[in-house]
Amino acid sequence: MIADAPAIDELLFGENSKYQKLKKMILNGKVPLRVPETVRYEVLDSVVKKKAEPEHLQRLLSLVAQFLDCITVEMDADQLSKAAELCKVLDIGLSSAACLVLATSFVDVYITGNISVARKLKKNGYPVLHLSEVFSI
Repeated sequence: MIADAPAIDELLFGENSKYQKLKKMILNGKVPLRVPETVRYEVLDSVVKKKAEPEHLQRLLSLVAQFLDCITVEMDADQLSKAAELCKVLDIGLSSAACLVLATSFVDVYITGNISVARKLKKNGYPVLHLSEVFSI
């Protein structure tokens, strides 16, 4: 699975019990999870914005960064160029476009935590699922 920042944020910090099974499968290595490098920074930015004491925030950032180090995929110039093109054509953000490019490259599915992104991309024929749909396929 290729995941975007809203999906990672929901999996790491969300309270929806439906996603706990998926989270456990990912953390146990049963479901491979990858993110493009653009998503890494979005996730870290969302961690910085969380309400936490400075010492707790520093530790949380460190742990999340370590986790992201294990799943982040660097994109080459051609992939980034394709992502930039998709941004314009589909009117989506760079991270969503990067997820699409990686999903296509790895013959994988893009998992998003943003329902409107999922709907828009499905309508255009892309392999994308909202987190809520992962176990319904």
